[in-house]
Amino acid sequence: MTHLVLALCALMGFAHPPQPIVSAIANAAETPEDAALLVVYGVHESGLSESPRPWSWDARAGVSCGFLQLRCSLSSTPEADARTWLHNVHASSLALVDSSQRRAAKRWDEALDLLRKVQP
Repeated sequence: MTHLVLALCALMGFAHPPQPIVSAIANAAETPEDAALLVVYGVHESGLSESPRPWSWDARAGVSCGFLQLRCSLSSTPEADARTWLHNVHASSLALVDSSQRRAAKRWDEALDLLRKVQP
């Protein structure tokens, strides 16, 4: 799964993603679709950084933490964050985990498009 995660990151413009994030995604993802979703959300939410983008209001307010911008009370390590986020997606839906159903649909399409590019 690590090679897939690295390929997905490269397609998103991150040729040298942080190893803790790559390992977290590779270890938490149960399917290629999970890996693609984690990469897409990680890129958009934090630029694949262990901390959210500092200009986001929720990061500045201490509401969101980690590379997926989970509620700070849920965030701990990158791998735990990835597992928690995926658990929430699997238990409900991507549209319910994201605050915007439209954005969730776009990111799902983006993840599937990335997979088509790396898988024959």
